[in-house]
Amino acid sequence: MRTFTQNDPLTDAELDRLGDFLEGCEGGNAMNIEQLDGFFAALIAGPETVMPSEYYREVFGGEMSDACEFGSLDEANEILGLMMRHWNTIASTCIGTTPTCRCY
Repeated sequence: MRTFTQNDPLTDAELDRLGDFLEGCEGGNAMNIEQLDGFFAALIAGPETVMPSEYYREVFGGEMSDACEFGSLDEANEILGLMMRHWNTIASTCIGTTPTCRCY
C-alpha cells in the first residue's frame, strides 16, 4: 500500500474515484469534481476558515448520512482523505499565486 502525505495531488485515478463516489450519492445533488474545485477555491480564498463539517453537506448534496452511503469505515476514510488532499492541493496552488497583501 502506498502512503501519501496530505499535500500530494490526486492522481487521475483518484480524481475518478472521488468523482464516481460523488456521482453515486443519492438525489443527484452532490457536486462533481469541477464544482468541488471551484467550491474549495472559494472557501480557501475567503476571509474565514471553514471546517470540513461545515461544508460536507454542500459537497454531498445533503447530510452525509442521508445523501451518501459508505460501504465501510475504510471507504469513508478513503473518500474523506481524497477530499482533504484535494483541498490541500488547491490551497497550495492558491497560496502560491496569491499576493502577500490581504485584500479583505
